[in-house]
Formats: sequence, C-alpha cells, structure tokens
Amino acid sequence: MTTMSSQDTVTEGERKKANVARDENAEEREPGFKDGEKVKMKVTEPVVKGGTRTFFKTFTVAASQCPVSSWKYQLYYDGVLHAQGAWFPEDDLRAA
Repeated sequence: MTTMSSQDTVTEGERKKANVARDENAEEREPGFKDGEKVKMKVTEPVVKGGTRTFFKTFTVAASQCPVSSWKYQLYYDGVLHAQGAWFPEDDLRAA
C-alpha cells in the first residue's frame, strides 16, 4: 500500500525537487494569447467509419483567466464555444 506524506513531514529540500519551477509572480504575467486571437490546439474527434483522428484545429480565443498560477482560455470554433465553454490551459495552445 502506498501512503502519502503530509506537508509537515516533507523537508524543504524535497519540496524543491519538482521538475518545473513555480513562477513567483504568475498573477502579474501577461496572457500568452489575447481575446479574438487565433490559436491551434490538438483535438481528437470521431470519424465516420469508426475510430478517431487526432489533429491540430484552429480556434479563436473567447476569454482568458488566471485563476491560480497559469492562464486558461475558452475557445470559439465556428462562433460556438468549444466543449461547452471548458477552460483550456495555455500549454495546450499554439499560435495559429
């Protein structure tokens, strides 16, 4: 059985072993994409004969927010919010 340590039992040195350094001023960072800007994101969609296909699809940024430490975006495709208005992390998007 695997057990997890509480924050109190993990040493400061162990806490700093993350692969990605946290941005101390994430809230001050500008968004990577602006509302109305075209972006690409990898999507997987079903195909007519069964199965799926994965490809990059072009979207338009509808809105952005930075709730904790990274920017997230809502995306339009053909004038409709993609995935019922879900928020997608900036790392999933590329400039179109």
